[in-house]
Amino acid sequence: MLLGSVPTVPNVLRGISEPDKINYCGGFDKMSWILEEIGKEYDNKNWLKASERFEEGAVAISEIKDVIVAYLMGEHDKAVELPKLFSNVMEILSDGFRLLDL
Repeated sequence: MLLGSVPTVPNVLRGISEPDKINYCGGFDKMSWILEEIGKEYDNKNWLKASERFEEGAVAISEIKDVIVAYLMGEHDKAVELPKLFSNVMEILSDGFRLLDL
């Protein structure tokens, strides 16, 4: 529920050679954008830092998706990297919420 939206199946998995119209970022992109906007509006440095941290989360989710898609497409198996990537997401979430100091 925290991640906010259901990912779409990447086009490459559906046999479509066009770029994806929607890039799933686990909701981190949305959290980052909102925190940046309200951080600027209320001049809250911690919210701006949290925004940056959540932007890193969007990148991390994208990396996880890329590893899974590459595996499913038979391109290469980097599944061994997934635990580290998921641990990174956990750290980003923890840091981001700590910075919110609610």
